[in-house]
Amino acid sequence: MLHEVESAVEIPSSTDLGLSLTSLGAHLRSRSILGQQPAADSKTILLSVTATDDHSRPITGLKREQFSIFEKKQQLDIASFDSSDEPASIAFMLDVSESIPDAFKNLAAQLVQQFIEAGNKTNDYLVIAFNEQAKVLCGWDCGADDLKTALGEVVRVTPRMNTAFYDACDLALTKLESSKYRRRVIIVFTDDGADNASKTSLTRLRNVLRESSAALYVIGVINQSDPGITLGIPGRGILDELVSVSGGKAFFPLDRKKLPDVVDLVAAELSHQYTISLNIAPATHDNKWHSIKVKVAPPREESRGKFPKIFLRYREGYYDR
Repeated sequence: MLHEVESAVEIPSSTDLGLSLTSLGAHLRSRSILGQQPAADSKTILLSVTATDDHSRPITGLKREQFSIFEKKQQLDIASFDSSDEPASIAFMLDVSESIPDAFKNLAAQLVQQFIEAGNKTNDYLVIAFNEQAKVLCGWDCGADDLKTALGEVVRVTPRMNTAFYDACDLALTKLESSKYRRRVIIVFTDDGADNASKTSLTRLRNVLRESSAALYVIGVINQSDPGITLGIPGRGILDELVSVSGGKAFFPLDRKKLPDVVDLVAAELSHQYTISLNIAPATHDNKWHSIKVKVAPPREESRGKFPKIFLRYREGYYDR
């Protein structure tokens, strides 16, 4: 969800605006809270905050002292603040079901390579292909050549009619538990959020995603021969809901030629996020959801007219386990 504020900030230059499969386990695996593992005193959580202008361009220059984070009316203590391009563990999910045109499969593989070339060189990557099942094509330990080979396999996967999108997300979240970086991201290339083959339910996926620290991004393609069917309202609504829960974002460009620009936009956004550690004291361990709100201090009155409104996006709470 976006939150609109105003602040004195800097805006960077404008960014020009993705084989058969082995079976996935039957049940949702139990897991720790990704990125929310507390310190010894059980009082620390991690929050990634995205700040953009009204053109979705990332905003830089925000300082630690400009941020205030509240749970109800209580201000939380910011334990650490990082505005650098901190490396991330990123899981790519590529839809290879029958509804995906071959041209988009090939383009999605190219877009993944484009993202890797534009992103932080120390990022860690994982590639998952999914149709009625999900399979890891390249794990965290694979090198650049292995990544290229895995992406080449995507276009050769035998299409299957059914789609297990929720199971594939579950697999990505499970793999992220063993990733080496605290910033964790899932980027999906698909046509819509339709699922007709998963053992994982939407409700359970939503809950697990809500508890994790992984941000979900979706880059969707519209079949221009039949956009009404390929990108239906229910499917897109599900994707919008899931990305909102995670603090990520969904993109559905009408023109396929805009997809490379969207990938550049996502890469730029991830490179300019603010990573904040919060102290929660005292921890209640009540297993309940605690909503939080992030605010940014406004600029000095004399500077107010020089800077645009800021839109903040972040995970809007945490579970106190």
